[in-house]
Amino acid sequence: MQNPLPREARTAHRYGRSTQAGAFANAGQEQQLGFRIDPLDVRLITGHDEAYTWSYMPEKAYLFQKHLSKHSMGACIELYDEVGKTFEAIKAARAPDCQTEVDVSFTGTIRQLEQKYALLQQDHIHVVEDCERWKAQATKHEQLRANADNELAVKKADLESAHAVAQDLRRQLQVVSEELGGLQQQHARTVQGVNEISRMWEDVRSGLRTVAGPATV
Repeated sequence: MQNPLPREARTAHRYGRSTQAGAFANAGQEQQLGFRIDPLDVRLITGHDEAYTWSYMPEKAYLFQKHLSKHSMGACIELYDEVGKTFEAIKAARAPDCQTEVDVSFTGTIRQLEQKYALLQQDHIHVVEDCERWKAQATKHEQLRANADNELAVKKADLESAHAVAQDLRRQLQVVSEELGGLQQQHARTVQGVNEISRMWEDVRSGLRTVAGPATV
């Protein structure tokens, strides 16, 4: 009787079962699950009575929408290559209670990654808050610096203006001093002239008294 499945499907079916069995042995699924799965009973689409289910990355979901016998050779090779990397079997919630020392399932790994991501988000928020605070402080310091520079510029302008006024006052004082010196010299000459006139006047008066003299009897 002729096999109803096409040759490619028959090959994929046989290859998928054998490689899946090898993959379970290599990946240590029995130790991970806590119980043994017969390689011939491996199913990609698990039922309610199965003791295991599949944990896989979202991009590998299409592999678990078909049975092994329905997959192509390429899909079976992909199953062999990716088992333990992007998908793996995990104990179903309804499975017998078999505890393992370490949860190495993708679900646990994803949960750990989500926790780490949440911590990283909190760290990121703290870093952003610190950056905003430092930015505000830098802006405040920059404003204080700008105000100080403006005040310094104003004081410098005032100082330059006061210096110019002082220079002008010095020049005016020099002119006044020179004029005062001239007036002092002129006053000295005037005093000398007055003294000379007074002396001459005294001489004249003295001469007149001598000429007039007392009258003789």
